[in-house]
Amino acid sequence: MIIETIGDLRDYAKEFLKCLKFFKPAMDLVKTHNELDIFSMLVRGDAYLVSLEKSAGVIEIINYPRFTACRIWLAGGDMDELIDFYPTIHKWAIGKNCQKLEIFGRKGWERIHKDHKPTSVLLVKEL
Repeated sequence: MIIETIGDLRDYAKEFLKCLKFFKPAMDLVKTHNELDIFSMLVRGDAYLVSLEKSAGVIEIINYPRFTACRIWLAGGDMDELIDFYPTIHKWAIGKNCQKLEIFGRKGWERIHKDHKPTSVLLVKEL
């Protein structure tokens, strides 16, 4: 399920910690955010938690000047469960008036989502 509203903050924090184990490897790969950064974004409503039985993720709504996109940003856990949940995210994004769906992740996602086209490459160099 995509969690959009936060009821009891303690219950939400428990759900976040349950989900964290699934997408932490993706966080560790890019190192742009730590656990507190992600949790803060979720609480502020800047991102949304995807909580499934054997996997989890984080999605964002990105407002570009010319269109709005739903970005699947962090994901991990059971690959089949994530792939099966993708149509739910697609429908949710349409309901949020998104015109595009982005996947920000490892190169292997290209093999799975053949109906998406790569539009750019992110190159990173440590300084």
